[in-house]
This record gives sequence, C-alpha cells and structure tokens, in this order.
Amino acid sequence: MSDESRTPKKPQAVLSVFGGTAYECRNCGDEVQKYLPYCPWCGQMQDWSDVDES
Repeated sequence: MSDESRTPKKPQAVLSVFGGTAYECRNCGDEVQKYLPYCPWCGQMQDWSDVDES
C-alpha cells in the first residue's frame, strides 16, 4: 500500500443509474459502497466525514 493510499480521500458523489446517490473512489474512479473504510478495487482509504446519514 502506497503512502498516498493511506491518506483518506473524500469519495465523489455521483448520480446512480437508479436516480439515487452513488460514490466513486477519487483514486481509481470505481464505485465504493457507502461507509467502506477503503476502496475494494485500489485500496485507497475513504474519508466519509462529510457524508450525510441518508
């Protein structure tokens, strides 16, 4: 795991195909399930501190 992937990044909120909110990893661009501590695809730590509970 690189030093960069150990620094949490805020996931990017995007519109899902179902009309709701989905989240993308800012490192690799793949979808990240809400509140996973890291991206399962690239290992990037996620920062969910500003994401609402809805």
